[in-house]
Amino acid sequence: MSVTISGKARVSSKASASGRVHARVLGAALACAAVVGAAGTAQAQTHNWSGFYVGANAGMDWGSSDARANTACNANGYYCLSGFPASFPNVNSIAASGSGKLHDTGFTGGIQTGYNVQTGSLVWGGEVDFNSFKLSASRLTTANYPAVGSFAGGAPDLNVQGTPYTIGSSIDTDWLITARGRLGWSASNLLLYVTGGLAVTNLTVSNSFRDSKDYATFGGVNANGNSSHSSTKLGWTVGGGAEWAMSRNWSLRAEYLFVDFGAVSSAGTVRASPANNNGVAGSGSN
Repeated sequence: MSVTISGKARVSSKASASGRVHARVLGAALACAAVVGAAGTAQAQTHNWSGFYVGANAGMDWGSSDARANTACNANGYYCLSGFPASFPNVNSIAASGSGKLHDTGFTGGIQTGYNVQTGSLVWGGEVDFNSFKLSASRLTTANYPAVGSFAGGAPDLNVQGTPYTIGSSIDTDWLITARGRLGWSASNLLLYVTGGLAVTNLTVSNSFRDSKDYATFGGVNANGNSSHSSTKLGWTVGGGAEWAMSRNWSLRAEYLFVDFGAVSSAGTVRASPANNNGVAGSGSN
């Protein structure tokens, strides 16, 4: 039996607070100094967000992923045999047991760099960040086959009905890179902004299947197997935040990001015996 579970990872939020060193490029610093010197003390107290910056951030992330499984009957099936309708309810049972939500929370932290341009109260620019992004969610479900199965030759196997099986899935990620545009409104030392762009991470999806029926007569012990697959995924992100300039070169921000990465699938072979097997496939969606 080949089992494929796919998960669509969706980080419900990535909230972080960050401090930055606002290091203006030479041209902007010189221009700002000239304006401040000409305008006097009142202008010197108004923060200008233009220029290059680097900083660090730390916070929490929490996310969810959908795991979905489905299976089909075939000519060599042991829990579902094509042409044997009495075994068909096992298909729906496995699909239902192998599908559901996975949730986790974790720590996020990293570094960011970007560039702002300010025109009046309008501030716009771009930012790139690299973060630790540790999320690891899993689910394990045990149920009983609700219907009869079949032997290798196609005869009904009444002992399949009521036999427990366990199906599991998990999803893991360790890092996150985003490249985003920012657009905001400045009121002196306060900047309110929205942000959005691309996100990249590596997602690992794993699955497992096992039942407790004794297939020793047919050269097996029980149906079991597992698989795992990793993929670097390009997704999207959108969010917003507020930033406060504590001084000319230091600011503190609070930011929220929503991230979505689409689906990753993992497929492996699970057999009850050399002659008996079924296929299970999965898909992911939000």
